Amino acid sequence: MSGWNALHLKAMEGNVEVIHEEIYKKGTIVRQKTELTGMTPLHKACQYGHARAVEELIKEGADVLALNDWNSTPLHWLVKGFVHNQKDKAFMPDDYLKIAGVLYAESKKVLDKQDADGRTPLKLAQELNCTEMVVLLEKREANVRTERAKAAEKKAFNKPKVRRVEQ
Repeated sequence: MSGWNALHLKAMEGNVEVIHEEIYKKGTIVRQKTELTGMTPLHKACQYGHARAVEELIKEGADVLALNDWNSTPLHWLVKGFVHNQKDKAFMPDDYLKIAGVLYAESKKVLDKQDADGRTPLKLAQELNCTEMVVLLEKREANVRTERAKAAEKKAFNKPKVRRVEQ
């Protein structure tokens, strides 16, 4: 099994120790995508709700804005996983919500990314009727809008005043 394949499997299982082994002993690159889907190990760890693996992959340089072949980010796959894995015995909704916070903290741009169908993660959560994720993502988007509005206001206020000197 090639390094990237093993890293993807371990990300799916949430096995942080083996993730370390794949990265440090075998030199696997955490940003490497699979040949079939373009998914990174971070996509897979998000899909299966493995918070420790997500944190470890990000610490090792995984890109939270990485796009797969469907133009989906790890946050898109987190939303899909939250919906599709609810029947699994090991499903832990708090882990999915924690991961969403980790991805957002890494880059607020993750909220703006659209998949191949033009859906942001929030729009996808709304379409899939994922109430918990909708509430969280709406709150995050409201924070981003407020921050952007404040930044624009500050920029306009701090714009240098130009005075014309008459001769």
